[in-house]
Amino acid sequence: MNQPKSAREIAWALSGVGDLADRVEALSQVVLSLMVEVEALRDALTRTKAGGAALPVHGGNDIPCTARELVEGKAAYPAAYVDTAFVPHNAAGPSGGIDKLVARFYPADSREPRETIMLRRLGFTHAEIARFLEAARDAERYT
Repeated sequence: MNQPKSAREIAWALSGVGDLADRVEALSQVVLSLMVEVEALRDALTRTKAGGAALPVHGGNDIPCTARELVEGKAAYPAAYVDTAFVPHNAAGPSGGIDKLVARFYPADSREPRETIMLRRLGFTHAEIARFLEAARDAERYT
């Protein structure tokens, strides 16, 4: 992705003005920003319910922001936002930061249902996930 766009440039591009490449770039920036926001909200809620502990997410290379003084004494959401906003910048390990962010939403194997990622993070067992998937497949047959 190129240089981040300003709010005005994004609004202009999303309104359909400009060439297709500008619109795609603006939309990509918005989607990645929304992924950070959604993930920060998920993590904050999990931290609140887990007594402040963040759940491990992905491959051991998904380290929290290294400037820990930024989150000391902060509530769950500000701490979760700092750690989540750090992810796209974290190039540690075999994948880049954006890969790590996207991996929080989509499985590495496209045959695995997307929901299994979050269910695993929430502590559901393999058997419980299998039961969820069975129920979901049954629901797809409802008329």
